[in-house]
Amino acid sequence: MHQQDNSDSNRMSQTAQPDGLFRAPRRLGWVMRLLCFLAGVNPMRLAGCPTDDRQATIRVGVAMLVSFLFVTASLTLALSIAFGLTGSGVLFAVPVAALLAGAYILVDHALVQSDWYQSGLRAARHRGFQPDGPRLPGILHRLFLACFRLLLSGVLAYLAATFVEIAVFSKDIERQRLDNHRAANAAVYAAASAQTAAQIAQRDAELGAIAEARAAALARHAEASRTLDAIIRSGTASRDARIALLQTEFDRQQADIGRRRGDAIAEQFGRREAPHHTGVAGQRAQYQAAIAFAAQAEARAALIQAEIDQLRAAEIPGRRELASTLEQARLDLDQAAQRRQQVVAEQERLITNRPAIVRAAAEADPRFVALQDGIFERLSVLDQLLQDPGAWRAAMGILAFMMVAEMAGLLTKLLLTSPGLYAIRTATEIEVGAAETIAGAEADLTATSEALLAAQEARAAAREARDLRADRRRTANMARGLYAKGMAKAEEE
Repeated sequence: MHQQDNSDSNRMSQTAQPDGLFRAPRRLGWVMRLLCFLAGVNPMRLAGCPTDDRQATIRVGVAMLVSFLFVTASLTLALSIAFGLTGSGVLFAVPVAALLAGAYILVDHALVQSDWYQSGLRAARHRGFQPDGPRLPGILHRLFLACFRLLLSGVLAYLAATFVEIAVFSKDIERQRLDNHRAANAAVYAAASAQTAAQIAQRDAELGAIAEARAAALARHAEASRTLDAIIRSGTASRDARIALLQTEFDRQQADIGRRRGDAIAEQFGRREAPHHTGVAGQRAQYQAAIAFAAQAEARAALIQAEIDQLRAAEIPGRRELASTLEQARLDLDQAAQRRQQVVAEQERLITNRPAIVRAAAEADPRFVALQDGIFERLSVLDQLLQDPGAWRAAMGILAFMMVAEMAGLLTKLLLTSPGLYAIRTATEIEVGAAETIAGAEADLTATSEALLAAQEARAAAREARDLRADRRRTANMARGLYAKGMAKAEEE
């Protein structure tokens, strides 16, 4: 029957060739061979099939390639997020992802290759081909494979979709992480903020105290300055009057000294320059008197000058104490200005850097909870975000898309590819080859069984012959024993 089916199919192909449905077998290019490998198709068997089968092979092969690239990209993204790879570090994740994706696609490759046979077998049965064997085990096996493939797809899609969701919702995850961190440290930040506010208020109070101290120093300085001016004005007036009087007397004495010395010189040289000059040269009584009067005038002038100097050098009563008060007031004002400058700078620092100061104070608190980061922390935050219905629908959409995308090759073959001549040839060749192999094996088994039976019969005959010879030897031995006993008894008698 199988030979008749093959001859029928050959006749069909020969009659269909004039219509242009078939192509003569020819060598396929490397791209087509690659697509055949991805689609689980035998290139030699496909070479003589219609164009529709080649197009179906191209569709399935391209879909398998797309699935491989998509799974590779998904796993690359997952590995990059899991291990924190960025920039050129992502390149190290690509080979690993491609290796895992290749192992995963091999499962689809086996399923697609099996479906070529199953779909071809169904088409052949529909056309009258009836291979031996029940159908139920095959159906259960395919059902098991379908469930296994769906489970595998769900696991991979869930794994990849989780990391894709981490990338898609990265901004929302970061915002939620910060919100959780702030909520966990709300009390700590409130205490740190209150502490900083207290420090700013303390600086305000200190500035108020400095302003009061400065006002008091200004008041003391103004009062001391007014008092000192009054004392200086009153003391200076009386002193200047006394000095003016003494200066007049000092000038008169100086004039008297000059006149007396002129009289002495005139008397010494005998010049008559005034009516009271004697005109006699020599150091007589008039000369001595002029010298004595000049010495007395010099003594009086020295005393007057000493008193003038003493008055000028004398300190006004109370002036030293007031000057000390003024100096202390100036020092107080300078210190107040410096302290105010320091406090203002400190207050501006507290106000300008208040967030950083509050954060530093909060982090120094033993109750502070540090901001955690890592894949498990982001997964936990993602679970928290998915409690929102909108985010959950988006996540389910991503998961469904991932499942459909990574099953693109398998779905293209199962749902979008009708069984053609290639599938029928695959199924019939496998079934015919299996039948021929089984028939040959049965013939070999029959010959082997007959040979074994003949050998067993030969061994049984040999065994019976050996047993017969053994019986004969035992009988002869017994006869010889009886004869020996009879002879011995005869001799005794």
